[in-house]
Amino acid sequence: MRKRILSLVNPRSFDTIVSPQSGSTEFKTPREAMASPLAKRLFGIDGVSSVFFGGDFVTVTKSDEYPWSVLKPDIFAAIMDHYTSGARLEK
Repeated sequence: MRKRILSLVNPRSFDTIVSPQSGSTEFKTPREAMASPLAKRLFGIDGVSSVFFGGDFVTVTKSDEYPWSVLKPDIFAAIMDHYTSGARLEK
């Protein structure tokens, strides 16, 4: 899987391009994220405040307290591990 970061207007969010999928889903709380193994894993990273799955991208939004330099390695690892495992996006 190739990953590419897109610059967004919101400095608290970034997109990464992933394998195409159908539909879109937004998770605003860890409770909502229980429906998706990837969203659940991303919310397990301190500082992640929301996750959005689009047709061919994942957008992760962070809280202001955490810098991207701390979060990005864990976020990328979670996304790469998920997609290389072949796991489903949602339960």
